[in-house]
Amino acid sequence: MGYPAAEEEEDEAARLMKLRPQELIDEIRKLGKEPKGLVEKQELVAELIGLRSSLRGDTRNEEQKSADVDWSEKLNLLVEMGFTDLIENEELLHRHGGDVKKVIEAILKR
Repeated sequence: MGYPAAEEEEDEAARLMKLRPQELIDEIRKLGKEPKGLVEKQELVAELIGLRSSLRGDTRNEEQKSADVDWSEKLNLLVEMGFTDLIENEELLHRHGGDVKKVIEAILKR
């Protein structure tokens, strides 16, 4: 059973992956951030999802906001390491309680 917020982000990631890189860059700029250093499409998608999540979360407490930032950092770390399937990464992070090491082990075992 998935987490509702995670399922929404998976759907959002799938939609965003259909956009061209320049469209993703434009969306990031609309949210007031310059996508410096982001060159891979998956990195752009992860950044955009993180920005949108942080904007939607105004009613959440600080612990929830911190957890989202941590989650976004973990997704970005996996992408930087060459594990670029955002949907799989997020699913595995949920399955392994956010443990990046266990996610990498699961990916390498397949």
